[in-house]
Amino acid sequence: MKKFITILLTVALFVTATVLGVNSVYRVDTLDLNIRFVSEDAKIEAERLRADLAELYEKESVFTVKQTDAENVFANYPYFRMTEFKKEYPNKLVIEATEDAEVFSVEKDGEFYVLALDGTVLSVRKTAENRSDGKPN
Repeated sequence: MKKFITILLTVALFVTATVLGVNSVYRVDTLDLNIRFVSEDAKIEAERLRADLAELYEKESVFTVKQTDAENVFANYPYFRMTEFKKEYPNKLVIEATEDAEVFSVEKDGEFYVLALDGTVLSVRKTAENRSDGKPN
């Protein structure tokens, strides 16, 4: 019985050390966020998005990261749409995104609901000016 417990503890210790070692080697060290921009304002927002994603995955292993977590962060940035999510081993995430262009605006109660081509509400503001060229949507 004593020999069995010794073997069991040895195996448990080995598995724990292996998991910890693998997780430290495969921890996300690099996050590449590649975005196709339409407007200058998007560059500022993209830096905030990059910081939020970096914070989200700061201590994560590449094996445990989930695309849905990134999608939840993107939900806070309506102008951006994630187009690709890749894990590059041993320790890199590559996220591709694009900025949705403003196409339409609908006025209601003195405010303009600015929409993308697919009808997504990108913002609500006091003017209908397009943020990429200043012309009305």
